[in-house]
Amino acid sequence: MDPDFVRELYKRELDEKLVLDTRPTFHAIVLSSAVGIIAWSYSDMPSDSVWWRFPWSLCVLLSCAAFAYAAKQCFLYMAGFEYEKIAVPALLRDHYACLKAFLAENPCDTTDPREAFAEDIKNRMIEATTNNATANAQRSELHVRIVRTLVIGTLLAGIPPVIYESVMCLGSFRKYILESGDHHVEEKALIPPAVDSFSDEQRPAATAE
Repeated sequence: MDPDFVRELYKRELDEKLVLDTRPTFHAIVLSSAVGIIAWSYSDMPSDSVWWRFPWSLCVLLSCAAFAYAAKQCFLYMAGFEYEKIAVPALLRDHYACLKAFLAENPCDTTDPREAFAEDIKNRMIEATTNNATANAQRSELHVRIVRTLVIGTLLAGIPPVIYESVMCLGSFRKYILESGDHHVEEKALIPPAVDSFSDEQRPAATAE
């Protein structure tokens, strides 16, 4: 395998790791606002209706469970994976010195120390790249799962107040329409009848001058 190609793969996976390392900021923002979302939902819970309180409380509890699960997954996202990289230059120098000494003690082996060292580095990068690629793929899947859980928790906390306010507004609007119709009927009854609506017997006689 071409060493330059292996080096590019190795660098790409490390760059992907840096991108994944920035995503916990979004997780932390949503989780920090979870307390406010749940408190807002709980404070709007009506106290005069058992039919509303039971499903509302259930949604709040499920929302708390969803946010707790998301927090656990966030911790796993940040600290649950191990990455590998090439050793520091000092260790690479010591490895090259040991390799030269070994080949010097074995004259039958005509391998060039520089070629052997480059082959060792290439194999080490292949191992590290394989491990890092697996870790990046698993963290990407975990990020999607965390976002999905956060969305579910937010919806569970926010849907009951929205539905309740919608129902109350709809009831108020219907009541307003009914009261407006009744008022219109009463006003119409107070309007005096037109002249043409009198019968001949009810029509007032003309006064003589």
